[in-house]
Amino acid sequence: MKIALLQTDIIWHNPQGNLEHADELLMQLEADTQLAVFPEMFSTGFCINPSVELAAEGSRTIEAVKAMAGKRGIAVCGSVICYENEKFFNRFFAAPPDGKVITYDKRHLFRMGDEHHVYTAGTKRITFEYKGIRFLPQICYDLRFPVFSRNRNDYDVVIYVANWPSLRYEPWRKLLMARGIENYCYCIGVNRVGTDGNGYEYSGNSMASDYNGTVLCESTERKEEILYADISMEKLANFRAKFPVWMDGDEFELKL
Repeated sequence: MKIALLQTDIIWHNPQGNLEHADELLMQLEADTQLAVFPEMFSTGFCINPSVELAAEGSRTIEAVKAMAGKRGIAVCGSVICYENEKFFNRFFAAPPDGKVITYDKRHLFRMGDEHHVYTAGTKRITFEYKGIRFLPQICYDLRFPVFSRNRNDYDVVIYVANWPSLRYEPWRKLLMARGIENYCYCIGVNRVGTDGNGYEYSGNSMASDYNGTVLCESTERKEEILYADISMEKLANFRAKFPVWMDGDEFELKL
């Protein structure tokens, strides 16, 4: 499977402008792309004081992207702000071409940025399957919590969408590779570039790595860029058969 990592700049609090840009980028994808991944909150930027009106755009964004996915015959992922039952959520979504959207609400909220004071943490660990490949969706700060992403033989690829500041570039890169190695899976990390409305800078550094920590693709420049990672289930299955680390894993109970 060919996966596109869409490293984008984000127009601050402008869902319509960002949607139009997303549509343009999707039109540029290589013909054999099957899955496209946008950064966290790609329609607004990482907003810590969202209005109900801005959050309402999240649902409309998902519907718009669902239409784009159906038109192009690919699955599209990202995260948006959503408002439900008088609560804000940082919501990952995967929109396959059949229109059956899968969502995951960010579990670990970034307290150093007061995200936990504004948003409600998700209560479920979600996996989904697309074209025979099992995915675990994660959002930004989730990357620092390996127990939550522990592979229980229920996924093949972990996807992290992020607004990860350039100040913490080294942990981003190292943790992405670590998650792939320890979970004997492919790891996709898609980050934004540019400067947000609060003055935070983002260097991108989007990347994909495999179960050995081998880098499949990586952005090294602070600019918008489309990267591609080719995922081979045959290679992954062969690795898991020859090096069955999971058989010696510890049993545990995850309480959410």
